[in-house]
Parts: sequence; structure tokens; C-alpha cells
Amino acid sequence: MMALAVLQQCTRKNVGGIMSDDLFSFTNRGEPKQVVSEFIDEVETTLQWVTGKVKERSRPPPHTKKLLVKSSKEYQKEESIVNNELKTKVNQEQSKIFSHIVEWATLGILKPDENHVAKEESIQKNVPTETVESDLLRKTNEEYAKNLVLREKIKTFLKRARAAYGRTALCLSGGSMMGNYHFGSVKALLETDLLPHIISGTSAGSVIGAMVCTRTDEELIRDLKPEILAPKMSIFESSWGQRLSRAWKHGTMFDQDDWYGRVQWFTCGEMTFEEAFKKTGRVFCVTLSATSKRAPPVLINYITAPNVVIASAVLASAAVPGFVDAMRLKVKDENGIVNNQAKCDEVSC
Repeated sequence: MMALAVLQQCTRKNVGGIMSDDLFSFTNRGEPKQVVSEFIDEVETTLQWVTGKVKERSRPPPHTKKLLVKSSKEYQKEESIVNNELKTKVNQEQSKIFSHIVEWATLGILKPDENHVAKEESIQKNVPTETVESDLLRKTNEEYAKNLVLREKIKTFLKRARAAYGRTALCLSGGSMMGNYHFGSVKALLETDLLPHIISGTSAGSVIGAMVCTRTDEELIRDLKPEILAPKMSIFESSWGQRLSRAWKHGTMFDQDDWYGRVQWFTCGEMTFEEAFKKTGRVFCVTLSATSKRAPPVLINYITAPNVVIASAVLASAAVPGFVDAMRLKVKDENGIVNNQAKCDEVSC
């Protein structure tokens, strides 16, 4: 319990200021300070030790399994039997003491029946054994019950610690073609097995985030290669003359339908947020802004919008006035048919 109390203080964000920028601003090796690394390692070791001990102790011993599955009535019946045995033992001890007193008072004239004494001794040899076994089972059961309570406390602590400490997420920003830098970051995290399960993206970052969350690790390793990615990065291939001409005629430099078709390679077609989560186990999040005034931002993921097509959310995140039109989100029904979301404001980044 003392270790648990200490862990409750150590599993908070920025405990002791370990996330302070000053600790990581100056370093010769590009690694966290040694004291921070040692602290995190010690917390991890203590967590494993506490959970391992509780898990080991909460397993019912083999000789108590039969007792632990009894009903409450059976427990009461057994307790009554034990009490009767204890009363019998007390009476036998009292009788034995009384017989010795009588023998001493009559100078041995009145001696207890030897057969009776032998019978009593035989009974006394058996009763304590059963009583001891019952007491042992009862004590073991009580200890097991305490360990079960401690196990529930550990579970509650771990849930609260997870909520307080939070989970690591990868946030990919926009920046047009500058977003290509994200490919290298994702590949490095993937190769070191550090790629988080929660990924959010905006504009160009949402394109790369969608690619990560719609592909398994094997598919990512296959597609994260320059010779495969380069031909797909043709979204800005039109000349400035074509862009200005289209902006003069239609109000935007790029065609929304053209972009929607190109981005589907990154999103594995018209895959929805829920389908992507079921396939990869990764949570993809995109934050959008409605075109109507005073409307709050919209968070799109497999929980809030499971049937929304990822490609439409990605394109909505990249929509900028004069650049590409705002995108109406698309949804996929239970029959796999994709339609525009009805009665919904168009959204953009």
C-alpha cells in the first residue's frame, strides 16, 4: 500500500517538473536528463512489481478452491459444525480436569474409567486436526478476500493514473508541401516501434495521418518509399497560369473533385473512420471548422463520426478560401453507398 501511495504521486503530468522545457533545452547528447530517465525507469519498475505481486497473491490456492465456491448457506453450516466441535472440545477438557480433581481428592480411590479416558483421548486427537484444518481454510480465504480487494484498488488506481497521465499522440501540422517532412518522422517512429495509436492531422498533416491510419504496419513499410510516394505527390502539378485562370473563372485555384480523387490513394479509397480503426487499431482525428458563423469546431474520429469518409474529412481540412472549395462531408451507409451528409454545413480548416 505504501508503494501504491507513492505511485499515485508519481503518475501525474509534470510531476517534479520533469516536463519543464529548461530540462531539455541544453544537452550534449540530445537525450533527456539522466535523472529524468532514472525516475521514469523506477516508476515503471515499481508499477510492474506492484501489479505482479497483486496478480500473484490474488490467485486462489489449490486447497482453498473448494471452499471458495461454496454458497453462503454452506459457509454458515460449516461455521456451525466448527462451533459445535469447539464446544465438544471444551466439554471434554472440562470433564478431563474434573476427573483429575476427583482422583486427587479421593487419593486415587475413584479413578476414571481407562476405556473412557482412551476414548476421550482418541476423540481429542481427531477433533483438533479438523478444527485446525477449518481454521487454516478460513484464514486462507480471508487472506484471499483481502488480496481481491487490493486487486480492485490497483485496477482503480491504474484507470485513474491513465486518465491523469494521458496517452501519447502524434500531431501532424499543415504547411502545404512542407508536410512531406512528416513522412520521415512517421517512418522513423515506425522503425523504432514508437508510432502512437492516436494520430491527428491538419491539411497536409491530415493526408499523411490518413495514410498511417488506413494501413497496417506492413503496408506502411511497403508504401513509405520515395519511388512509390513521389508519383502520388502530384496534387500541385498544375502551372501557375492554370491556377490563376481557374481562380478567375471559379474562385479557387484547384478543383475539389480532382483533389478528392487524388487523395483517395492516401485514404485507401473511400474508407470510413470506423473501418480504418477496425483495420489498424489506430485512432485518426481531424478537427474541422463549420462555414456557418459561431459554430464550434468539429472533431471527427471513429467515435464522433464513424461513418464519415476519411477522404472527405481530409479535403475539408485542406479547404481554404481561394485555394479549394469547402468540402461537404461524405458518409457511407450500411450498404456501402457513399452520399453527401444531409442537412449539414460545409466544413473547412
